[in-house]
Amino acid sequence: MAAPRLKSCLRLRNINKTYLASHTNVHNLINFITARTFTGKGIPPMPKCDKRDKDGFRIYRIPGLHKDPVEQKKSPFKMFSERPPPREKVMKVDQDWTNVWPTAASFKPSVVPLPIRQGYVKNAGENQGIIPYKYHNMELMKVINFLHLTPRHISKHCAALKKFCTPWPQELNEEGIQETHFPLSITTCDYVYSHSTIRDPRSRLVTMKFKMSCLDLDYHAKDKMIRLLGDRYDQETDEVTIQSDKCPIQQQNSDYIAYLLTALYYESWKVEEWEGEKTWADLEAYDWERSKAKEKIERLQEKLPQARKESWSEDVGRFAEAVTRLHNEGESKDTLNDYKSAVLAMLKLRTDSTPSNNAQTPS
Repeated sequence: MAAPRLKSCLRLRNINKTYLASHTNVHNLINFITARTFTGKGIPPMPKCDKRDKDGFRIYRIPGLHKDPVEQKKSPFKMFSERPPPREKVMKVDQDWTNVWPTAASFKPSVVPLPIRQGYVKNAGENQGIIPYKYHNMELMKVINFLHLTPRHISKHCAALKKFCTPWPQELNEEGIQETHFPLSITTCDYVYSHSTIRDPRSRLVTMKFKMSCLDLDYHAKDKMIRLLGDRYDQETDEVTIQSDKCPIQQQNSDYIAYLLTALYYESWKVEEWEGEKTWADLEAYDWERSKAKEKIERLQEKLPQARKESWSEDVGRFAEAVTRLHNEGESKDTLNDYKSAVLAMLKLRTDSTPSNNAQTPS
């Protein structure tokens, strides 16, 4: 124990006289000696503890951690340390929301003056099941909001686009005229939802509809296109429906449908070599132009005197329509009556207005 004490005494003797003269405070001298004794190096003086609390104890303040109130008042950066209140607290009641939220943006809790809550607290002890408030709520920032599409926003958008628009033609209000000028219709759907990607698989579906009668097709081309379409053609409404969702993007499916329609049209006009071998039994429907009934009517036209009249062609057309309907739709009361009337009118035997021989005449 004597050796350490001797060494510390020798160190005290080597202390500079100037230091002893300048440090009259015994407290500071003891701190310096202690630091030199245990560390071998000098340390900064201890912070001042001049201020006392209400009980008389000195307040220990660490420089850099505790700021002096006097120094804070003198700081030129005081204006940046004070945070303004949230905008929702100072927003006026008659504030124009289109100026607050003009475009699409993520949710900002300090701007929206609504007590919104979203989410669910799970496995948090006493907070289990609580719906978090809008501040520090990541769920509200994930989803897409429509705060930029209020009725007031849409009115402003329409007013800005109105100068680029033209009035709707009144002549197109009739359905028949619309189908004549716009025979093709394409239907698509867009979806907005929260997911890792903005592309909804359901939005890929593209549907095209049009009337078969709007295409310039002869009998062979129409028959071939109907066979190629299969169940996509509705004979009752004469409407063709083509759908596609094979491609990942909606525009790609639209281009694919346009390609299918072009390929169907030009493929239906092609006449293969084996198609010339089709016989009467291979026909899918009754064809008046290739029927034997037409040949018999042409031979009968040379023998009948009434065939030279102008009404003969109309009667033959009515007869051809009745025969075609009878073969394609089958025998029924309506088809048989139409066939009977067409034959009597063509041969001038008896019209519908002429009473039969068995009919009773009024007395």
